[in-house]
Amino acid sequence: MIILEAGDTALVISQTILAADKKDSEYSMDRKATYVFKKNSHGEWLCAIDNSYGTDLINK
Repeated sequence: MIILEAGDTALVISQTILAADKKDSEYSMDRKATYVFKKNSHGEWLCAIDNSYGTDLINK
């Protein structure tokens, strides 16, 4: 996981690996997800954008 932070905004880039019990299952996949977090006035990080498909959206 990589976190790029600038002030009260952070971009998180991560690799998500989903595995199923069956070797050739359609549910097994590897994704590179991206998320944007914003820090609120209490100092808590809240997810503003949840893009679990990452750059795969470009290919569709």
